[in-house]
Amino acid sequence: MSGSPGGSANSIHETAYISPRALLGVGNVIGPYATILGTAVLGDDNWVGPHVVLGGPPEVADHHHSADWDSMGSGGHGVVVGDRNVFHEHVTVSHGWASRTNVGSDCLLMTRAHVAHDCTLGDGVVMSAGSTLGGHVVLWTRATLGMGAVVHQRRSVGPWAMVGMAGVVTRDISACQLVMGSPARPVGLNTVGLRRAGVGEHQFARLQGWLEGTEALGQDLPVLIQRALETWMRSPDDVTTGLGARRD
Repeated sequence: MSGSPGGSANSIHETAYISPRALLGVGNVIGPYATILGTAVLGDDNWVGPHVVLGGPPEVADHHHSADWDSMGSGGHGVVVGDRNVFHEHVTVSHGWASRTNVGSDCLLMTRAHVAHDCTLGDGVVMSAGSTLGGHVVLWTRATLGMGAVVHQRRSVGPWAMVGMAGVVTRDISACQLVMGSPARPVGLNTVGLRRAGVGEHQFARLQGWLEGTEALGQDLPVLIQRALETWMRSPDDVTTGLGARRD
């Protein structure tokens, strides 16, 4: 990261607003009327579409909503965004309230997706159009939310899990599961996402057995999945490890 608030290293539309206290890396594209407030930190090669707001105040009833747009997120409660993310039109990401809001790298947030305060998104997360996170939600590596899906505050969605369109998540979702409905219930493995990640048909039964506690995980899964599942088993908090270098 360059640690600059903008400059020639990024392509910034003339109507965008970037706080002088925000830190941007290089290669970012900031679209018309996009807004980056307060102490938000943006890595490299991100695409920020029209009317996106990164670093809005946390939506908490007793939070003081001031007119000092450039100090929002101070005291370690800001937004930290990794690299190569895509934020489509009208996406909103709030500053942290109790801690920090984190977005990893290589995520895709489609139109009108909302990330509330204190959420953490791992790498490769997909939030489809109109999907919404309550505060303190954790979306693990390659988790996917379908259109209009909602995740209740303080819930987590495991790595390579998929929440179907309009699903309402009211409890934690295990790794690799496909859940649907209101409230969202497991209906099987996220076979589409797992196939795309290189998991073979012969490995599905063992993964299902591992989730049910009847089989060991094994060591023959694709490396990225293997590491994510092992980390998920040890400690959900480790999902933010890759963002450590960007913290103040």
